Amino acid sequence: MIELLIHQWKEKTRSPFWQKSIFLNIILGLLGLYFILNFVIISFFADKIIESVYPGKEVTVVFSGLLLYYFLFEIILRFFIQQLPVVSIQPYLLLAVKRSQLIRYTIIKSFFHFINLLAFLLILPFFFKIILPAYPGTFAINWLFIAFSFIAFNNLLNFSIKKYFSQKPWLIAILLILVAGVAYGGLTERLSITEGFSGLWMAVASLQLGFIIPLMLVFALAFFTFHILKDSFYSDNLSKARNRKTLEWSLLDSFGLQGDLLKTEIRLILRNKRVRNQTLMFFFFLLYGFIFYTDTNLDKQFVMLFTGLFLTIILASNYGQYFFNLDGQFFEFYITSNISMEDYIRTKYLMFGLLCFVSYIITLPYALIDPKIGFINTAMVLWNIGITSWLFMFACTYNKTAFDLEGSTFMNYQGTGFTHFLGVLPVLFLPLFIHLIFRWAGFGEYTIVFLGIMGLLGIVFHHFLISLVKAQLKKRKFIMAAGFRKK
Repeated sequence: MIELLIHQWKEKTRSPFWQKSIFLNIILGLLGLYFILNFVIISFFADKIIESVYPGKEVTVVFSGLLLYYFLFEIILRFFIQQLPVVSIQPYLLLAVKRSQLIRYTIIKSFFHFINLLAFLLILPFFFKIILPAYPGTFAINWLFIAFSFIAFNNLLNFSIKKYFSQKPWLIAILLILVAGVAYGGLTERLSITEGFSGLWMAVASLQLGFIIPLMLVFALAFFTFHILKDSFYSDNLSKARNRKTLEWSLLDSFGLQGDLLKTEIRLILRNKRVRNQTLMFFFFLLYGFIFYTDTNLDKQFVMLFTGLFLTIILASNYGQYFFNLDGQFFEFYITSNISMEDYIRTKYLMFGLLCFVSYIITLPYALIDPKIGFINTAMVLWNIGITSWLFMFACTYNKTAFDLEGSTFMNYQGTGFTHFLGVLPVLFLPLFIHLIFRWAGFGEYTIVFLGIMGLLGIVFHHFLISLVKAQLKKRKFIMAAGFRKK
């Protein structure tokens, strides 16, 4: 077992990914350090935060109840970004290694993940600062065991969710709705199960051998997980592709070649792990409206503008950042086939617009909070379809790294570079910069109207904009193709 873990460590440290870009390595390191420091600071000062928000309540009880929201959110987070270490053990199936040992190694290896580290950092500083000095040793140990058991439980539960939810994607939507409902109910104080949860936690921690109860649940789930892996731990199950239903939409068939190309783009998103997972993950961010659309922010035009921009582009942003990178593995086919470049670019534009429109429809009910939300979001979806799409497309002509469609989702910056980050800046800040200019000139209330009109003009004159992107793509296509060929 130890030797297998050593092999995995060598695989990670010797990976060619770390030698590709010093810039990306620095970004990844700083991003990881940022998350670590945030979790440590939140945990260490949790008592001060709770005393200010929940005056008169016991800090440990409130903190234990609030951890319920974190653990629920963590379940969704793990599903989208925690990849199970199943593929890495394929080479060992041909060696004289017991299958049961490989299964145990797979389960143990799954615990060495950044999400688990963040969870530990969220709990340990609070434990050492508040619980250990204030409570008896038995209670403190039981409380810590319960917290660690929830981390282990979520980690093991991810195996079952990956297996069953991936086969039935509609279950993911149900899970998102349930978690969002519990979180929204707690934030609005209409529905709160944190008191019962924290009460049960404290009651179990008060028992002499209270740690045995969560420990038994973890071992029971570990036993169940072991048998799930055992039933499907064969090389053909690990490597064979799923039976995929052919996407046949008669509505798109009526558009001829354009419809066929659009179906290809949809298949690219639905059938490839990294693109699909990132797109599904961004569905969760559509709930951010409940955070931003508050009474204090409804009169702040800058915040409303940014929120409208964010919500109406969130699904399309992942696609737009990699317009041509997504086709990196078969980009040469497009530039050498009899498919016209106009049709190729128009298909990308239509797909981007479709994703923006889906985001707009899903977030339209926010207008029930305040009608002006609907007006602002309508203007911003026009801006995103008519202007942002072309900014993204022009910037993507400078990307020369093929996108790994089946790569990991979490903190995976493969397919990106310095020019990629520069290309995102005007997309994010141009509308806000325009708003600042209008406000400086004394016409801040007309910013939304101006952005909406500009977006509408971009849609009307899309043929002209396609010709501009086509000219740029002709200049860059051979440079891009040469870059995409590099592995």
